Amino acid sequence: MLMAVMMPRERWTDQRLDETFAGLDSDTRELRGEIKGMRTEMNARFDAVNGRFDGIKDSVNARFDALNDSINARFDAQNRNMMAGFFLVIATIIGSNAF
Repeated sequence: MLMAVMMPRERWTDQRLDETFAGLDSDTRELRGEIKGMRTEMNARFDAVNGRFDGIKDSVNARFDALNDSINARFDAQNRNMMAGFFLVIATIIGSNAF
């Protein structure tokens, strides 16, 4: 027949509870400090990424501005050519009616 060996039941005194919760409190404070450090590091990294995106954004904006200027110059040239053509057609019509 097997006899179950019973361990004496521990009693949780107020002092022991206080020590346990003090240990948990110090662990919690330590974790909060680590989290704060990680948050600071993450913010620094996010700031670096934001800086890189700002640089890319400026580069893309400059390219679009150059493309826009090029397109505007082409439309201006086309407009000048069309106006010259219209004046030439009108002068030709007037000239053919005059003689």
